Amino acid sequence: MQPGTNQNTFRFAVKGKNDITSNSWIVWVEKDGSAYVSCRKFMGQIKASLHASGQQQVAFTSESKLLTDYGDRFLQKTTEPQTYTGPTITPSYSLFFPSWALSITSQMRQAEPGHWAKHVTFIQAAEEPLSTTLSFCIIDSGINLDHEALKECPISPIKSLALRPGKRLWVVKRDEKDDDLKKQAISLVEELNGDATLLAGITGGDGNEAPITLRCDGKNNSGIPYTMSFPVSLKRDTPTQSAQLVLPFTEHT
Repeated sequence: MQPGTNQNTFRFAVKGKNDITSNSWIVWVEKDGSAYVSCRKFMGQIKASLHASGQQQVAFTSESKLLTDYGDRFLQKTTEPQTYTGPTITPSYSLFFPSWALSITSQMRQAEPGHWAKHVTFIQAAEEPLSTTLSFCIIDSGINLDHEALKECPISPIKSLALRPGKRLWVVKRDEKDDDLKKQAISLVEELNGDATLLAGITGGDGNEAPITLRCDGKNNSGIPYTMSFPVSLKRDTPTQSAQLVLPFTEHT
């Protein structure tokens, strides 16, 4: 399922220093009151679905024909949080954007006008040791986060979309420490580098030096699903050695 031109949509990317950005993302609302979040360029086989029924999931799209290790499409399954009125709101889903994960240059964006020409909103990135979190929260329509003082939930409202009668979907920003995100990225890269089969599946097994985007999906301590994508490069210490994945913050160490 892809968003149409008449739907309630918001296209966005996170921008850091030197005009470097994240990939372009989109959130859109269907007529039935269901909302979807997807990356517009890479990782198009996965999207978050916030269904009007209250069922929510992060899953491979049915069109991708991809399955998890459990034999189904679903990476995460939850139900809609019932925190609609403040002062504390609970996100349905979050995206993590550490500054070291931003990798799209202005030249790369100019080369992909189809993904960048349509009203992309650039959101200022936090700098290390902080990371940008964008969360998707369903709250009562009568609450305007631009004017409400939610002291227990220090957030910056970014965008509000009409969702269904009495409810709106808000995109909000928080700046948080990125130590745990680095640990997750390191753990994933170490796992892949230690498994020749997995590594060959990602790199193509042919020594291809093209940029590679990895993705972590999980739940935080509060059970909220999240996604973090980040680039890795390939490195060989010798011409005959197998290539290894290298993270942006370790490639020069």
